[in-house]
Amino acid sequence: MNQPELMKKWYSKSTIIYEIVYNFLGDRETAFLRPKHTRKTGGQNYQDMFRDINIYTPQGFNYYLDQLFILETDIIMNCYYSLAKYKEGVPKGNKSLKLKNEEQKKWKDTHHYHMISYDLLIDIDSPDHENMSHAKHATKKVIEYLDENLIPYYLRFSGMGYHIVIPHEAFEHLSWHFNPDKDQENSIYSKYNQFTQYLHDNISELVDTDLHDCRRITKVPYSLVFYQRNTYVCWPFKTKKEFMLHKYRDFQLLNQFLRFSGFQNCFKRGQTLFNEQTWRPEYTTKLLKRMKVIKDGEEKKDVGR
Repeated sequence: MNQPELMKKWYSKSTIIYEIVYNFLGDRETAFLRPKHTRKTGGQNYQDMFRDINIYTPQGFNYYLDQLFILETDIIMNCYYSLAKYKEGVPKGNKSLKLKNEEQKKWKDTHHYHMISYDLLIDIDSPDHENMSHAKHATKKVIEYLDENLIPYYLRFSGMGYHIVIPHEAFEHLSWHFNPDKDQENSIYSKYNQFTQYLHDNISELVDTDLHDCRRITKVPYSLVFYQRNTYVCWPFKTKKEFMLHKYRDFQLLNQFLRFSGFQNCFKRGQTLFNEQTWRPEYTTKLLKRMKVIKDGEEKKDVGR
């Protein structure tokens, strides 16, 4: 079975689409991007990115797969979603995939007024799959540091490394804002960049820095990630043991078919928020002060319980 056929089979399973839509999309922006190795230059009918999409149902996800011809041809696209969540989803959904430039500009200029949360992404990539063990080791060091400080996070295999996502709830007691154009020093983007810079300087140089801006997107768990030599599944780890024991080849698309033969109805795995039961707002505050990301008095309110 070739890659396009595997891709079609993966996305034709309702259990997979259920995971993607109900656990990760909804009130966030969805985007489809062509992998770098498939991008071309020139040509009026060739587009590398489709953004400003709102998807709330499996039928909606399938609609865009049809619009992009993903299930009918060998066109391949990676699926992303925004770190930001919006009060009423994306106000201007790109139903036709042909938003005019002025509509895109208006959304880009005003979307932060609709934001209700923005997650922190810690991105740890390997330069290639042959050196994936280095990225895994760096990820282990980072999650151990978060565990020591009782910070909540999600952990995922990204295709060429690992994503650690700290939900906005861990920071919402702080007086940070979403406006990218005003008081940048106290914007959530600046604070998150300071956070990842600290990890880069003190934990592992493989931690990417300066990632955060108001329109940052990241790969959707359970979606497919395409590279020249192979296709992988962006995989959320349910346990730390699963992370420690895995090999990156486990998440090659073909191996995932073998692992979940038949795609049982019980495939509904969701994702795990580690340290959820032990975390308290004061733990985040204490860590941020140690990192020198915040100073005394930056809390919105008393963080004690």
